[in-house]
Amino acid sequence: MEVVALARPTAPNDAKEFLRSRGAAIREVDYTSPADLSDQFRGCDVWFHLIGSIQRLRHDSFEHRHREVTARLVAAARRAGGGRVVFLTALGTAPNANNVYHTTKWEAEREVEQSGIPGALVRPSLICGRAVGPRDSKLVMRYIRMIRETGRAVVLGKGRNRIQPIDVRDLVECMVKAAERANTNVASCELGGPEQIEFQGFVRRLANALGLPVEIHYLPLGRAWVAARWFELTRRVPPVTREQVALSRVDNVCALDSIERQFGFPPRSLDASLATYAESGH
Repeated sequence: MEVVALARPTAPNDAKEFLRSRGAAIREVDYTSPADLSDQFRGCDVWFHLIGSIQRLRHDSFEHRHREVTARLVAAARRAGGGRVVFLTALGTAPNANNVYHTTKWEAEREVEQSGIPGALVRPSLICGRAVGPRDSKLVMRYIRMIRETGRAVVLGKGRNRIQPIDVRDLVECMVKAAERANTNVASCELGGPEQIEFQGFVRRLANALGLPVEIHYLPLGRAWVAARWFELTRRVPPVTREQVALSRVDNVCALDSIERQFGFPPRSLDASLATYAESGH
């Protein structure tokens, strides 16, 4: 079986080298180019669609990154007869979400559902934990840096919004199982770990896993929104965006038994997931 990774020309070299070291072939693709991508999908049995980020570049848009790129890939896969698709989207997507991130993710999901290509929409809560390779959750790594370098952590608002962190290893297992299913439609899978926790509590548990004290500072949402807008206007990669401010106002949770009920195995505990950061030296 051949594994091929479609990577942007600007993707980090260490990430591409890691994939090559694991036996994957790398094909660089410019998603802003009008070139036909059908050949990239010819002979493909399963493709995993991973494009998307809460931390967009200043010149980019969620509309382009989520809906437009997804529509283009789906059309190319359909022309090439490219097998099943597993789309890693996000828990909380909705047409009337309080933020553009979730709204455009929902629009991207519709592109997949209307394509006629079978597969799955996988919607996780916050992804955490380390397995292999150089890539990590940008959000988690930002808090690790704050804790290690300053002993302080800034949370948006009161940090009372609930999340349901899912270990990256459990998420990958769910995605592989979803790819192996024989459904002829597009199944929707909402996923979260075995514990729902307030965001400020998550930060405290992260610091505890690192064996470090942390002092939590609360940034009022009004000030956070102004700061986010300033960063979006002045930074190529804003450290915080208005979408993140909006997300801090809502819970991001699903059924506690979501993984076991849908995929038949018990997920790792939050503490086991957080321990991987200390074990890896991150």
